[in-house]
Amino acid sequence: MKCLYCGAENDNDSRFCMTCGKQIPKCPTCGRVITSKDPFCMYDGTPLPAQLLAMIPDEIEVPIYQEVAQTSAVKQPTGYCMNCGQPTYSGEDYCDACKAAVMVANMDYVEPVVVATPKKKKKGGVIIAIVLILLLLVGAAGYLAIANEWIETPEFLSFLQEDEDRSKGKKDDDDDDDDDDDAGESEGEGDADEGGETDPSAGENDGETTSSTEEPTEEPTEEPTEEPTEEEIDSEDDPLLYFVENCDKMYFTEEDIADFDAEMCRYARNACYAKSGRIFSASDLQEYFSQFDWYEGTVPASEFHNGLLNHYQQSNINLILEFEEEKGYG
Repeated sequence: MKCLYCGAENDNDSRFCMTCGKQIPKCPTCGRVITSKDPFCMYDGTPLPAQLLAMIPDEIEVPIYQEVAQTSAVKQPTGYCMNCGQPTYSGEDYCDACKAAVMVANMDYVEPVVVATPKKKKKGGVIIAIVLILLLLVGAAGYLAIANEWIETPEFLSFLQEDEDRSKGKKDDDDDDDDDDDAGESEGEGDADEGGETDPSAGENDGETTSSTEEPTEEPTEEPTEEPTEEEIDSEDDPLLYFVENCDKMYFTEEDIADFDAEMCRYARNACYAKSGRIFSASDLQEYFSQFDWYEGTVPASEFHNGLLNHYQQSNINLILEFEEEKGYG
């Protein structure tokens, strides 16, 4: 930029001439040198103050308009930095912003396109769902394990037996009521038959014939009381017989079989199998159990399996085996 007064060269941003020391008149808005006394700036139309116009000499010796226009022109970018995206200008080898080497030059400036990186979806919800499912599976497995252990306990088995005994006792009571009704009907018929018969000797003794017979008077009959059978009395006195009769109905303890010898243990243990209809290959066992009315040998020994035994029989068999091992009967 040349001074309007002396024509000396000065920097573009200088406010005073470095040679003559006079103030260089510039537009207060765009900062360009004012070369005429026109009341408005020729570059942006800003109104110029009178004091600024008075500083401009009447005659300008050096034609500086072209030079001022060229020096004050806005620089246009010729490219952009591939590292940071800032615009670069002609003649620059390094970016002013990031100091990286200019990768693109001598081309029309293009605004860099900022590509938004997709946000990663949070996996926290999926992980929580997986953890909850695993916890549910573990809880269900634990519940089933506890339930299976409880089913095999003696308390649960005794509960099932009590329920079975209650239902069986109710059925027996109904059968007893039906038998009592049948017995009452048969007794009534017997009384009627006895009352209809006449004594033939009655007429011979009196020497007279009677035209009518006296009606018999009914006397109250007492219902017969059931007395324990001989077999039941013997089973209570004989511990082996009591075991044989009830091994499929109740749990026995070691105290119940404390007086058993080796032969009694053998008969007691096989009684549990006989209750389920096993046919024995040993003749003495087959002969012993054949004397009982409840024994029905229907399953050969080769086809018999423990699945035919109920929980009472299995428990009593284990009791006998442990007792035989303890006593050395094996």
